[in-house]
Amino acid sequence: MNEDELIQQQIENGNVPDGIDADAYRLVFRALKTNLKTELPDDFAKRVSSLALAPKKSFDWDKFYLFSGFLALIVALGYAVAATEFAFSMGSFQFLSNYSYFVIFAIVVVALLQWIDKKILKTTNTQF
Repeated sequence: MNEDELIQQQIENGNVPDGIDADAYRLVFRALKTNLKTELPDDFAKRVSSLALAPKKSFDWDKFYLFSGFLALIVALGYAVAATEFAFSMGSFQFLSNYSYFVIFAIVVVALLQWIDKKILKTTNTQF
């Protein structure tokens, strides 16, 4: 019997040991003796069923903000391109020519990990 079980048995028998552990056990036992006053309201089932059968929202604000953000990004990008006389050049990507095998390897590894992940998730379908 370990020390925790010994303290618990002493408190259950009415012996009051000293120490921080004993105080913690007394606090736990005192909390367990109190009765919880949890009653469901009379219309609880009716409220739950009304939530389950409630119609969907007619307007989804999350999608509105998402598409508005993308639209604002595209407008800002268009303005930046027009205001700065942007000219696309591959010169900034020339450093990749020295690492072409590394880039190909990275793409293959990421694709392989995605494929493995889909296979594993397909077989381990958990329901919450």
